[in-house]
Amino acid sequence: AITPYMVVGALIWVAFLQSGIHATLSGVLVAMIIPTRPKYHPNKFSDDVRCLIDRFDQYSTPVKTKSFGWSAFSNQQQAEIIEEMEILVDDVASPLRKLAHALSPLIAFGIIPLFALANAGVEVHIEHFAAIFQDSVTLGVMCGLVVGKFIGISLATWLAVKLKIGKLPKGASFKHILGVGLLGGIGFTMSMFVTELAFSGIEERLVAAKTGILLASAIAGALGFTWFRFFVKPQPETSTDYDETQDELAMGNTPV
Repeated sequence: AITPYMVVGALIWVAFLQSGIHATLSGVLVAMIIPTRPKYHPNKFSDDVRCLIDRFDQYSTPVKTKSFGWSAFSNQQQAEIIEEMEILVDDVASPLRKLAHALSPLIAFGIIPLFALANAGVEVHIEHFAAIFQDSVTLGVMCGLVVGKFIGISLATWLAVKLKIGKLPKGASFKHILGVGLLGGIGFTMSMFVTELAFSGIEERLVAAKTGILLASAIAGALGFTWFRFFVKPQPETSTDYDETQDELAMGNTPV
């Protein structure tokens, strides 16, 4: 269980914060004391899972339901074996890996964006928000990232394919390239670096450019998500499609 480590980590963080020591050091300390070895050895896990699979196959054929096709949960023995597998899968992962997996969504969608915004050094006031879109620097940066990246990536890829310099990956189409072009407008680290070089010492222009980068990244991300979500069809997963004939053969029955 990772809960004890999270509780201890929170207490250490509070202690560091109250003592005047930089609280981020507590994260390093906690990471060093969380076990990296799993409770269950991977080799033993492999053998035990194979035994469970063999036991699973020995029991009677599960009942076919209208809603979900073949359902193992209609067979009590097979359902119990599945629960045993879940326990084994949980035990074979180390506490450190479990904690990293549990914190990954929070870090990716919460901490990192907040950290990036806090370090961007941009103050956006609601009463001045309308004036942002009237600044030529802000508009130029936004157009460069959202429109320029889209045209550049899409056109360069199209020319490379037409001139036979390169070819699209298997399963990819120009719809995917257009989506990548939209997402290419998301810029932060390098865009901020170039902004610092271009407007060094000009605080007003620097803030306007950084604001344009943040707005362009939000717009490009929203456009890219919308494009892939609603206009690009996912590739069919033919290998995992339900095949009733294969189920019959696997159970030793000859389909009629």
